[in-house]
Amino acid sequence: MTEIFEDNQKDLEMAVENLSAMFEKPVNELAGLKVDILDKTTYCNRRREILLSDTAENLKKEQWKFI
Repeated sequence: MTEIFEDNQKDLEMAVENLSAMFEKPVNELAGLKVDILDKTTYCNRRREILLSDTAENLKKEQWKFI
């Protein structure tokens, strides 16, 4: 169970880092990245929602505990 959580967390972290790298580009290059930025933003938001939902569900079922 922990391995699945860590994999999901790692995936979200990598997606956020990729999105952040896009924003480090010069302003004049951002227009060409608009679709990629929107896609990656949507992906990050969805992964975040899944991670939070999965965590809440497992805490509710008492499969996970805060330590």
